Amino acid sequence: MDDILYEIFRYLNLQDAHSFALTSSQHYNVFNYNSLWKFYLLTYDDHTRMIWQYLHLDGKRLESFSNQEFRDVWAGNYKETYKRYHRILKLKNKMNLFGSITYIFNDKYLSLQDHNLFSIPREIGVLTNLNKLFLHINQLTAVPKEICELTNLTELALDSNQIQTIPKEIGNLTNLESLWLNNNKLISIPKELGNLMKLEKLCLHHNNLITLPDELVNLINLKWIHLAWNLLTYIPKGLYDIPDIRIII
Repeated sequence: MDDILYEIFRYLNLQDAHSFALTSSQHYNVFNYNSLWKFYLLTYDDHTRMIWQYLHLDGKRLESFSNQEFRDVWAGNYKETYKRYHRILKLKNKMNLFGSITYIFNDKYLSLQDHNLFSIPREIGVLTNLNKLFLHINQLTAVPKEICELTNLTELALDSNQIQTIPKEIGNLTNLESLWLNNNKLISIPKELGNLMKLEKLCLHHNNLITLPDELVNLINLKWIHLAWNLLTYIPKGLYDIPDIRIII
């Protein structure tokens, strides 16, 4: 359905990279009796036919719609997609991403390694279909918590940056299987890493870590943890009890 909506936004000329809200004139043009919105639906091509079916409107004459019904359709089904469209558009422009808005949103793999990035826009959180995100070999000093909204991620590479802290929200990425945080400037890692029960590989080498949180012993599927080249004075003993784990110190 999102694919269709993005086509509608382009058709209605609603691209406004600086605002998520309709202006008064845009609202009028969309919802007045002879609106672009109604005109678009009346074309009844392959796109609009799918819209009619999606809204269960087959058999209802469009001319019988009241202006309030048009507003209700927008508020109930399209406003959030409109917002998402603009978040992706902003992300595309800020990071020079290639491809259509639809392609970017639906893609499951994004690699921005070695792009000389100093920050990641908050809009990254809109790419909820991502399975793999590679941001290594950049100049990042922080990880936006919006990355932690990408709960479908199985692989996340943040290594070889200048990162000093990891947000506690990383514990929300419960589908992660591989996490690279090595070659940064980490002094500590959040205890919430212990929530990543599917994690199999955790790379923490070449940081400034002094201790590790006890919660890491909850990572019962961990097969590999690389801890070398840190300043560690404490490693939870329970790590050694995880079956088949390989610990590199």
